Amino acid sequence: MQQSQRLRPPTEKQGRAHANGVLAQRQLEVGHVERATATWHDFLDDYETLSSARADDHFHQMMAGIRPHTGNARVRELDESARTLAAMKA
Repeated sequence: MQQSQRLRPPTEKQGRAHANGVLAQRQLEVGHVERATATWHDFLDDYETLSSARADDHFHQMMAGIRPHTGNARVRELDESARTLAAMKA
């Protein structure tokens, strides 16, 4: 999945955001919190410019998924970035 992301044209933001959302969720499910955090940061880079119900779903899954991991500094950074972005999009 990561390799397909590297090959995806930069203009395909919606597809890349969806794939990153799925990948990050799977990474978190298997306990790779820091990898998931990095992937979600990539997701947020694309999400910032999207208007998509599916991307919104990934965003809400991300916020719920990271909640139990807020003891991790990288998760806290992700949470702060996500909240800032959500406020800008509102």
